[in-house]
Amino acid sequence: FSSDPAKVARFAADHLADDGVFLLSTGHPLAQCEWLQVDNEHGAFVPDYFNIPPDIRYDEDDQEEISSTTYPLSVVSGWIADAGMCVERLLEPVANPAEIENVPYYSDAWAEYSDIFSRIPAVAIFICRNVAHASRLRS
Repeated sequence: FSSDPAKVARFAADHLADDGVFLLSTGHPLAQCEWLQVDNEHGAFVPDYFNIPPDIRYDEDDQEEISSTTYPLSVVSGWIADAGMCVERLLEPVANPAEIENVPYYSDAWAEYSDIFSRIPAVAIFICRNVAHASRLRS
């Protein structure tokens, strides 16, 4: 939910101690796919993985438009590398249908389609380590 996510990565790297850890959670690109049903099987259709349309929602109270952009995982890892950090691990947690009421943006539709949503990750979590902090400060 940042207008400049690459800047967030640079800010984190600049403020982390040497060898510090940064966790970056972002929407998973597959969560923005179109859902199709073919022969009683549901699946995700990706029209263009490298140009994912923004996710636009409306605040229930004042109907204000809230938009977020999902990026390919390679783009996110590029921001991390450009900031001087390395990705130690990428997590893609699976939604647990038993806990579907605890997901962000819960609605009755989420519950209705929980079986489908449990087949793909909703978020990608990057575990990053700050490896270049000291060398940036010396230059």
